[in-house]
Amino acid sequence: MALTRPAIPEEFSALAGFYHLLERLWLSEVDGPLLQELQQGSLESLADELSIPISDAPQEVTLENLAVAYCQLLIGPANHVPPYQSVWTKGQFQSAATTSMQAYLEVVGEDPGDSSMIDHLGIQLRVMRHIISALALCDGDTQRYEELHAMATQFFHDHLTWPTKFLETAQQATDSSFYQGLARVTTDFLDQEQDYWFTAASDTATTQPDQRRR
Repeated sequence: MALTRPAIPEEFSALAGFYHLLERLWLSEVDGPLLQELQQGSLESLADELSIPISDAPQEVTLENLAVAYCQLLIGPANHVPPYQSVWTKGQFQSAATTSMQAYLEVVGEDPGDSSMIDHLGIQLRVMRHIISALALCDGDTQRYEELHAMATQFFHDHLTWPTKFLETAQQATDSSFYQGLARVTTDFLDQEQDYWFTAASDTATTQPDQRRR
């Protein structure tokens, strides 16, 4: 079965960069430097391409509006949409998902700082970024590559297949065109990633060990 993404370091590096951007946007409010990059810097064309609207109001007004929208959508105190896997898979905070996430965080050498953030979507995107960044440094015919590729596949299966309902709900819950766009883009991206990683898992399962490379 042919896979859609060639195993080249540059592509894994670019993929890790996009995970990093989504991680940053979900973990905290947009700040001045990031807004500048989205409006006039290196991310301007990406924001246009992804149809993430950026207000042309004065920066301080835009930052305030985005901060309010972020807090209302993801923090609360009321009627917010919590971006935590345990809430959407088990209906409560701190379920088995957090135990699994803690193990992955230790493997990649990450400390979320706040233990309540362990299964936050942004932290999960961060872990996937770390794994893919490591893949970008590996030759495709090494044992290390095989191990990292298997880890990425398993991590995606365990921790990045759940956000579909969260993202759909978030898109409907906010009046912010920015966060509606972010939810839409994240949905499309994770759908494409799921197609790839699940195809990779299927390909590995049906291929002889010395043929397991893309």
